[in-house]
Amino acid sequence: FGTEKAAERMLALPGASLIAGTVLQTFQVGAVTPSNEFVAGLSVVGAVAAHITIHLLVLQYIVLWVGRAEHRTAESSYEEVASTNPGNWFNMNPIHCLRSRYVHKHDPP
Repeated sequence: FGTEKAAERMLALPGASLIAGTVLQTFQVGAVTPSNEFVAGLSVVGAVAAHITIHLLVLQYIVLWVGRAEHRTAESSYEEVASTNPGNWFNMNPIHCLRSRYVHKHDPP
């Protein structure tokens, strides 16, 4: 159970809060009128629970099924690839290029 899987599961919470806000907003604008406060609270809790359940089920089954791929070992080393394609994060990112030119005064940046 890695950090990535934990982060994927924790992302159910922001979505659940959006669902709770949406349900409350439908009550506030009068699109849906609950019979009493208990039903309104139960609707919010039910929507949150449903969202979290669906989110976790999608992660468990659909993402796992779609994301299956065999790991292939690279055929070339980093040095071989860099000799034909020298672009990397630091020399292709415009912010790093501006920083090199104006902060560090590199020539060429």
